[in-house]
Amino acid sequence: MLIYKNGTIVKSEVRRPCDDEIAFIYRANLSDDEIQHIIGDVFECHPLVVEDCKSWGQRPTIDMYDDYFYMSFYVLKNEWDLYEMSIVAGKNFVIAIFPEEEPLIETLKNTLFRSPNKMKSTGMLLYEILHSCVQGYSDLVDTVDDFVNKSENQIYKNPHTNLATKIFKMKRKLHKVRRIFTEEREMIGSLMHARFFQEEDVRYLADIFQHASQVVEMVDTFRDSLTGLIELQMSIKGDRMNEIMKTLTIVNTIFLPMMFIVGLYGTNIHLPEYRWAKNYLWLWGWLLFSLSFMIIYFKRKKWM
Repeated sequence: MLIYKNGTIVKSEVRRPCDDEIAFIYRANLSDDEIQHIIGDVFECHPLVVEDCKSWGQRPTIDMYDDYFYMSFYVLKNEWDLYEMSIVAGKNFVIAIFPEEEPLIETLKNTLFRSPNKMKSTGMLLYEILHSCVQGYSDLVDTVDDFVNKSENQIYKNPHTNLATKIFKMKRKLHKVRRIFTEEREMIGSLMHARFFQEEDVRYLADIFQHASQVVEMVDTFRDSLTGLIELQMSIKGDRMNEIMKTLTIVNTIFLPMMFIVGLYGTNIHLPEYRWAKNYLWLWGWLLFSLSFMIIYFKRKKWM
């Protein structure tokens, strides 16, 4: 537990802060009895708040009470692992409970000790916690951005590459995180209207709201980009198939008159040309003439 008073931060045992103090309680891997002791006994929060702190895997939510509130927020671990953090905050205290040890807390503690005034109000302390979480979402955004760019280049190089499964899996992941990020943005918007935050605190919360909105917009953009990748792949496949069919059609059309001539003179009917002295050369002349004529005609029409 950290206590802020008169511009300094000191460590302390878990207790209720005085009116001129700001308390920051951070715990991980707590048992139900420990949660009951801190949330229910020391800070005398509602039994529903205690139960919410004991339950993990909830959707992002916020519950307002007379002089405090409960909220669940998600922290990004690695590239896609999101896990829940329970926060209980009042006029002069913030309690953060994690299901497991989180490096975010150590980073936040170091930041507070370097700049104690970042803990001079509940709003600013809450800003530091939530801002660290939202900033961590940028790693996920970068991961998706790299995936989209690599997939696009791969499709241009080889439109027959098997990317559909990967793209659909990525879209499902984005759908999940978008729901979480959208609800968190709405929660931050609700916090901006909480009565126990000062005007300066609201400005900081508005900054988090803006960052959260940017993350949601980027996720929406990536979802559209992934849909566009599927359409791009189908379009390139269709264009290449059309080119192949066009080539085959041209070749077939060019040789069609020659096939007619050969078929005509290959019948069992005695034609007058059979008695000509140079009928073999005459046949080759017709074949070459028809071939040249078709090629010249197609080139003038710009079909080849």
